[in-house]
Amino acid sequence: MSRWIAWLGTWLCASMVASCTDPVLDDEIAKLGDEPAQPGEGPNHRPGQPCVLCHQQGGPAKTHFAVAGTVFDVADPAVAKGVKGVQVLFVDSGGSYPRVSVFTNDVGNFYVLDSDWPTLQFPFHVKLYKAGTSRLMNSHVGREPSCSGCHRDPVKGVSNDQFGALGHIYF
Repeated sequence: MSRWIAWLGTWLCASMVASCTDPVLDDEIAKLGDEPAQPGEGPNHRPGQPCVLCHQQGGPAKTHFAVAGTVFDVADPAVAKGVKGVQVLFVDSGGSYPRVSVFTNDVGNFYVLDSDWPTLQFPFHVKLYKAGTSRLMNSHVGREPSCSGCHRDPVKGVSNDQFGALGHIYF
């Protein structure tokens, strides 16, 4: 009888630990709000939002990204649209890069699956290229796999956001 109780206790504890989620991650995902009806789930959803929040180990999405973001056509978020067909080039501190070519889709979103860049080492560098024009990011990416982690639009009413809000990526 005591073995059975010990086994049951162990099983219950293991079940509770396995079913717990990360409350910080859950809170950040909840702040994104509801999924818009259009376009719904898929590679065109949530342009400009922090993709890797959901698309990481422990996140709710089935696919996991090493890096992801959105490229817009202009700096002004009120009129910005995603740019299709921009090639996004990466090289990390170990000299590696994704196994696949990375291009923005219809809404400007791009992503690299974990499986397409399993050796990613921070920091890494980024360059955008389209139709003979290129744009090199002035600094390296030190820690954040979602581009919008840093490249987000300033908070309305805050004139000097010293710790972020670089504005979204535009080409």
